[in-house]
This record gives sequence, C-alpha cells and structure tokens, in this order.
Amino acid sequence: MQDHPPLEGRHALTFQHGGLALHDWLDGLRAPSAADQHDLDGARPWRFDLALSRLAGSTKDALRADRLLGAWAWSLLASACDRPINTLILGRDRVVVTRAMDADHARAELAKLLDAWQRALQAPLPVACQTALAWLDKPEEAYRKYNPGDHGRAEGDDVYLKRLYPDFDALMADGQMPALAEQLYGAFRQWMGSHVTAVPLVSDEGEPGDDADAAGRAA
Repeated sequence: MQDHPPLEGRHALTFQHGGLALHDWLDGLRAPSAADQHDLDGARPWRFDLALSRLAGSTKDALRADRLLGAWAWSLLASACDRPINTLILGRDRVVVTRAMDADHARAELAKLLDAWQRALQAPLPVACQTALAWLDKPEEAYRKYNPGDHGRAEGDDVYLKRLYPDFDALMADGQMPALAEQLYGAFRQWMGSHVTAVPLVSDEGEPGDDADAAGRAA
C-alpha cells in the first residue's frame, strides 16, 4: 500500500435519470503507483476494499460474482460521474483488481438499474441475484441455485423470496426472469470477463502466499 499514497479530499457523485437522482461521496482514494503512470488504465485513482470473505468460487479459477457486485456498482457510478477509478479488493483467498469502465457505457447501464429500481417500487420483480447470475452462465443449472436440496442452503431459502416465489418454477412463472437477469446482471458478467483480474493468496500447492506480494502483482 506504500506504493499508493492516500489522496486528500472527497468528491460528490450525482447521477440523474428518469426523474431520479443518485448521490454519494467518493473518498478514501489512493494515488496510482509509479509503475501505473506508464499505463493509461492504471494511471487513475485507486479505491482499496478489504473484504472479509473468500472471493473464489467452487472451481479453481472462478470468482464469486456476487462478492464483486459492490465494486461494480462503485465503478459504474464513478465512471458515470466522470470520476473513473480502479479498485483493489483484498479477500481472504484472492487479490482482485477491477479497472475503470467507459463513461458512456457506465451511464447507460446505471440508467437500466434505476429503471428496474423504479419498477420494483410498483411491484416485486421476479429475480434473485445468484440465480440470475447462474441463469446467464448455464440456464439449465439455475434452478440448483434457487431450490433448496441436498447441496445445502439455496437462495430460495431467503424468507422474503420464499414468501413470493417458493420455488424456481414460481420465480419463472410469468416469464420475466430471463429478461430481468440480462437487464440487471448482463453487463456485470461482461465486466467480470473484461475488467477484472485476480491473483491467489495461496499457491496451487496449498502453501500460504505473501499477501503484500500478491497485492503488488495484482495492482
């Protein structure tokens, strides 16, 4: 972290769309390192995030997409407000780096999210985060994320979801879920593939790694 000294001040973020206004503050940023200065993507302020959980999925190279939604939302808002940032997330098992996105793209995707939020104020939307992400990856396997079973606790166990959509068939009943999954999480999945990189904190042989060294390689 000594390569990224803290930056003073904070920046007001405001995004308006469809009569809605989204406000927040961007602070706690760190300067790009000397090496970053030679890279257009790297020569932006950095936001550091200390995660308390594992970021890797069940397979060796996969990341838990739901654990990166917050970083994506921050990147969307910052870029949409012409304050692009890179983010370094230090998890228990991975160092994850996310790069800033294009401003026009960020504004378009943030508008889609606000449209969905406004719809949700009128009636519940038949969509669930982990199930939607699974649908975008392997539609035929998405029910496993929602329906409780021998594989352990599922998203459909959530008391609020269960009241409206007791099982996967109920969630899919009106046919909205596939379109909502794409509207809410399609761009996020693309961002995962194009703007996110990760470095393990533990070697493939199971030996503990050097957290500081891994963070340096990722950044």
